[in-house]
Amino acid sequence: MFKVCPNCGHKNPASEFMCQKCMTDLSMVQPTEDIQEDKTIIQSSQKLYLEGEGYRIELSPDQEYILGRAGTGMEYFKDNPYVSRRHAKVYFKDGQWFVEDLNSTNGTYVNGKRIQKAKLEDGCILEFSTYLRLKVVIVQK
Repeated sequence: MFKVCPNCGHKNPASEFMCQKCMTDLSMVQPTEDIQEDKTIIQSSQKLYLEGEGYRIELSPDQEYILGRAGTGMEYFKDNPYVSRRHAKVYFKDGQWFVEDLNSTNGTYVNGKRIQKAKLEDGCILEFSTYLRLKVVIVQK
């Protein structure tokens, strides 16, 4: 059993609470036994890119990503007081990308509408509070 870091992809022992490679919080990551199942999903799926001002975050469908000041994208979000440490989760399920707000202080928005959970589509705008805008780009592999 191991935990895959949502930030860097490192396989950590299941008992770890922080990633041994990048120090990302793993307390909400569920241990898994075999990552081989995910390879089928990757081969038949899409990549998602979140484009901000001057940066691009690449997400693969083989894992869930916790976005925020202390998760994936932290190098871009860490100084933004409107983004929570664990702001939102982005994941791929049943051939679709989804975003889910993690009870953030300032909310998560898709195309200007505050959401709890929503499907992400190519070209839509994902916002953390109303101060951080990311364009969603979905590319077929």
